Amino acid sequence: RAFRIDEIDGGTGNDSMNGGAGNDTYIADSNGDIVQESSDDVLGGAEDTVLASVNYSLAPGTSGNQGFGIENLTLTGSSNINATGNDKDNVITGNSGSNTLDGGIGHDTLNGGDGNDFLLGGADNDLLNGGAGNDTLNGGTGDDFMNGGDGNDTYIVDSSGDIVSESTDMASGGIADSVFASVSYSLAPGTSGNQGFGIENLTLTGIGIISATGNDLDNILTGNDNINSLNGGNGHDTLNGGFGNDSLIGGNGDDLLDGGDSDDFLSGGNDNDTLVGGVGNDFLSGGNGNDTLIGGTGNDNLNGDNNNDFLRGGFGDDLLTGGHGVDTFTLALGEGNDTILDFVDGTDLIGLADGLTFTDLTFSGSDIFAGTELLATLNGVTTSNLTTADFVTV
Repeated sequence: RAFRIDEIDGGTGNDSMNGGAGNDTYIADSNGDIVQESSDDVLGGAEDTVLASVNYSLAPGTSGNQGFGIENLTLTGSSNINATGNDKDNVITGNSGSNTLDGGIGHDTLNGGDGNDFLLGGADNDLLNGGAGNDTLNGGTGDDFMNGGDGNDTYIVDSSGDIVSESTDMASGGIADSVFASVSYSLAPGTSGNQGFGIENLTLTGIGIISATGNDLDNILTGNDNINSLNGGNGHDTLNGGFGNDSLIGGNGDDLLDGGDSDDFLSGGNDNDTLVGGVGNDFLSGGNGNDTLIGGTGNDNLNGDNNNDFLRGGFGDDLLTGGHGVDTFTLALGEGNDTILDFVDGTDLIGLADGLTFTDLTFSGSDIFAGTELLATLNGVTTSNLTTADFVTV
């Protein structure tokens, strides 16, 4: 079957245009323009296109509806206008302005072009290309492929089958892209040539018990309000647990881990990490490297592990273990009674914080007091043998 190719331009005014059979192109420059194209949906084999310089929506519904036979919609000019698809497999393309492109139902392809665009795939498996600018890409339901292109792009992931491709920013530098995921999600590992490697930030959304894994970049991973597992991988990462009993693992690199509220497990991994338990009864493990461990509020368990670590239990009755290395166990007024399990006289130090001085202290057995307040118990240590050389102001 042969199809004729028509280009129909109604000009100014509110026009009604019908291309009939064939590959037809319609020029829409008024919100009142009406496109009637349904015969090709029955005959098959032809594709029709609307070129619109105004907000435009392709007709939804069945093949009997006027305009339902239109497959492609391209925005023209430079105005900030929007385009909405129908139930067919649409190709929707933005202009140089900031556009909202909504694919609706169907396996759609959305091309944002220049500008700060919002792309919504809708139902089914869609392909979204942000182009230049700071774009937001939301595939909607289905397993979607999303590529933000240049700029600070944001991806909404709601299916384990969603694929995010973002690598060009690694070459230009200075760009931070983000994924907001309501399912467990891992940022692509490897080198800048891998799809998805250019993503720096990953935030978990919704209320599910889900996990987040970083890549080799310096990631910011943020949990939702439920129980999450966050793993930074390589890079100097920042992990924020938020609410819920979370597990935070820094991996390689100098990482910052903040458990937030509830009872959390924090493991720094390799290199020099900072671990903050937050509110709740937390377990902190520094791992390898010179680590800083701060328990926060609650009865916490702090383990420095290897190398020279700084430990401060914070508010609550905490257990402190320095592990190997020259460790500093920090005390302050009003922060509770800590138990230091492995203080080595002549190697480790007691840090005095928030104005506390050596002259404020008294010693009895294994205990250290400030006035009548019990600050700490040093297992296996006769505290009266300690001298000013064992203390340091922090």
